[in-house]
Amino acid sequence: MAHAATLNGVERYENQLTPGWGKLMMWVFLCSDAMSFAGLLAAYGAVRLGSSDWPVPATHLGVPATSEPRCSGAPPSSASRRTSGRT
Repeated sequence: MAHAATLNGVERYENQLTPGWGKLMMWVFLCSDAMSFAGLLAAYGAVRLGSSDWPVPATHLGVPATSEPRCSGAPPSSASRRTSGRT
């Protein structure tokens, strides 16, 4: 009974701060998944910025606001002021 707590003569020691293999492998998976997703986003950005013939969204989507810059410095129109509740 004295050696019931040992495993092949070597004591197994784990304190509360020692993560289990399941938790460790979950973190490895999450980190690798995040890096893969970041790589895909970086590749998409590189292809889009490097392409000279990327389509204009307004011509394909039919939504003109997708291609208009919002930081043009022009004051908002009176229609947008009426919808926001200001007079």
